Amino acid sequence: MREDESGRDLIEDKKRAIEREFGCTFHNGNSDLPPEVEWDWLHYVEEFERQHRVCRQTTVRRFIGDPVLPSPDSLRPEQVPGELERLLDLLADNAVIVHFCGDVSEREMYRVLVTELLQEMMDDIRIPGMTHNFLYEDFHAGTEEDL
Repeated sequence: MREDESGRDLIEDKKRAIEREFGCTFHNGNSDLPPEVEWDWLHYVEEFERQHRVCRQTTVRRFIGDPVLPSPDSLRPEQVPGELERLLDLLADNAVIVHFCGDVSEREMYRVLVTELLQEMMDDIRIPGMTHNFLYEDFHAGTEEDL
């Protein structure tokens, strides 16, 4: 991608093509992004829109390969950290990231992941570099005092 005017013209042509095909809207104006970064980003947007158009819904469990996991109640206290790490690694390997804010015990993290998150529905989309993000707080909002 060249930084000269023809490079910018290619970027604008690509934006118009994506707008026509997928109904996206790009705001006009000067981008501070280097042309090659913006070009790569537009390809990412285009691939996401292509996959999203035809994707099916799946559970997080199916998305990560339907792993066999011990139930939270069956784990002894010393087993929890290792099983939690194993599950978080499996999620991360499949581009699923769970954010825990505040003071949440490892046992509670594992319980929420196994009994709640894995049943959640999500788009079955896989694009290199893209992650699916979930927030613990979406499952267990704190009291007003915590907010």
